[in-house]
Amino acid sequence: MRVVYLGKKYDEPLPLSYAEKVVTDKGIQGARLMLKEANQAGNFVGFSFELIEEILPKDGDIVAVAKEALANGDRFFIADLEPDDLLAVADLPAAKDAVIMNIRSSATKLRQASAATTSSTSFPTTPCAPTLSRSI
Repeated sequence: MRVVYLGKKYDEPLPLSYAEKVVTDKGIQGARLMLKEANQAGNFVGFSFELIEEILPKDGDIVAVAKEALANGDRFFIADLEPDDLLAVADLPAAKDAVIMNIRSSATKLRQASAATTSSTSFPTTPCAPTLSRSI
């Protein structure tokens, strides 16, 4: 199964302490770790996963990249995107049967946008683990 990681190089907030390092790639590092563990567990039952990394500059056209991935038949996405970019991808007609997992934002705007549609959306109750699973 192919898993597409959609991300942009946004400006990251500074850490609260100078003792902490600025981490700019925690999303992709988490996805790589997930893939490694999923492949180890999946080996026992014949599943394998491939991570496709699509990381654009902050002004890159993420919708065009998502359209291309959807046209290639990809249907499982890990989205390290800000709300406006995430909704632009999720609202693509071709994404109606795709699963998009939001790993960046817990913005209220995402809940409001999904409530206005006939989509199936699930959100966590804690901001430390934001997730969007949207099927339009």
